Amino acid sequence: MGRGRVEFRVLGPLEVTAGGQSLEVGGARARAVLAMLLVHANQVVSAERLAEELWPGHPADRAAANLQVRLSELRKALRSAGEADRLVTRPPGYLLRVASEEVDAVRFELLASAGDAALAAGDAPVAAQRLEEALSLWRGPALAGVDPAPFALAEAGRLEETRLAALESRVEAHLACGRHRELTAELETLTAAHPLRERLWSQRMLALYRAGRQADALVAYRELRAILGGMPPPVDKTEIKPTDPYEVIRRAIVYLTNNEARMDYPRYRRAGLPTSSGLVESLVKLFNRRVKGTEKFWNATQAEMILQLRAAYLSEDERLNKHLGNRPMSPYRRYQTTRKRKTG
Repeated sequence: MGRGRVEFRVLGPLEVTAGGQSLEVGGARARAVLAMLLVHANQVVSAERLAEELWPGHPADRAAANLQVRLSELRKALRSAGEADRLVTRPPGYLLRVASEEVDAVRFELLASAGDAALAAGDAPVAAQRLEEALSLWRGPALAGVDPAPFALAEAGRLEETRLAALESRVEAHLACGRHRELTAELETLTAAHPLRERLWSQRMLALYRAGRQADALVAYRELRAILGGMPPPVDKTEIKPTDPYEVIRRAIVYLTNNEARMDYPRYRRAGLPTSSGLVESLVKLFNRRVKGTEKFWNATQAEMILQLRAAYLSEDERLNKHLGNRPMSPYRRYQTTRKRKTG
């Protein structure tokens, strides 16, 4: 076989292609050796570590002999594609030379990072495109068909987590593009498949709310509350209060649904005051915002503060109406009157 573009695919069944043709890389153990070298691409992996990881419990000399057989199989496969120089012997072990664009997992992570960057910059259409490209590289569970050695399980778990994070970001980008109606069915499937992914639940509630399905948004909230309420207590036996952030969102949806008609006026929006749908979006964005360097989501107190400010504003509205003899007041006039009273 002539020399052609080589691709190493781990986002699904492990596969090596050269010039579009799949290479036979040997049996399950040879594939496991290749997978471990790919996980540590362009790094020396010691022969001792390879033997211990892939032949645990075997005598050292027997494990070393097995390793040499599998390496010979890999070299033969690479030589058939004119890529014999890929696998390098370098004390105390072996190194697999690859370029970043030749590994689908690396391309996936680069595209996903570009999508996240575009989303953070407010360019939702570009973010959606990059994230769709990234997710299209997946062909199934990562490292499928590789022996379940500890390194393979750890790497497959890491890659699956990055896939789910990219999926959530892709949903967020589509929501920002106004495709909430198209997402409701997908989000229902995703929350069923991943019931503890909080970001997916908040996106599902937001999509349903934007689609005019406030009652279904509350049903989704109750489903989540039932799931989290049934979780076992942590090791320290402290009381679980998993519903607090979702209770804030639920209260926001109920309140804003009841007041939608009187809150969403064009001049009210032009005056720079938050609309009801804008408030729910703010709550969900706050909920999804991660603090740099931690895994904590937003504190429910922040959303409570928003609701308290809105309640205080409505109290001011009632007081102003009473002061003016209960005469009808447009939202814009209410805003102007409040500003004059504060600056006067």
